[in-house]
Parts: sequence; C-alpha cells; structure tokens
Amino acid sequence: MISPDFKIKEFLSAIKEMDYQQIINTASHECEEVDRATAAHVKGAGEARARGADKYHQELRNFLHFLRWVGQDSQPLHEPERSLYLPVCEALVKKGQTPSFILDIFK
Repeated sequence: MISPDFKIKEFLSAIKEMDYQQIINTASHECEEVDRATAAHVKGAGEARARGADKYHQELRNFLHFLRWVGQDSQPLHEPERSLYLPVCEALVKKGQTPSFILDIFK
C-alpha cells in the first residue's frame, strides 16, 4: 500500500510522475488494498476504519473518476481536490498523456 496512513496527499505525491495508465492501475490497486484492510474478517479492520480508511477509499475513487471522466463530467472541482490533483494533471499534460484543457479546470 502506498499510503498505509490513508492519506490521499501522500498517495498523489507518490504517483504524480507515473504514466496515465500506471496511475489508473495504481489507484485501482490501492482501492483494493484498502478494501482488504477494512474487510470485516480482517484483524485490525476497525482500527483501519478509525484511522480514515473509508474516507481514503472514497478519495481514491473520486480521483479515479476525475481522471477517467475529465472533460465529460460537469461536476466542479473544489478544494482540497483542486490543489491535490493539479501536480498530477500538470505532469500528465507535460507528457502528452491527457489533453491540455484539463488545466482549465484548475483556473
């Protein structure tokens, strides 16, 4: 797990230089890891939830949705997501892996 402390900022910082598909795969895998850590039969699942695993899981899902549907989804992007997602999106635009209009969302 990239962020065993369930911190989206830590996760995004770790993946910001990856390629688009690597980011999607890594975020999906991270969601699966959180699911495993919080499964009812897993020792420590309650503690993981108390430390923010459920919120982290939702933040990961929101990030995946944003990347997959950017430009097609009319949902506005608010803080803190705006400042968290921007470095990842700038890196993807620089690599030519996502359209540059994505940066207009951050203005």
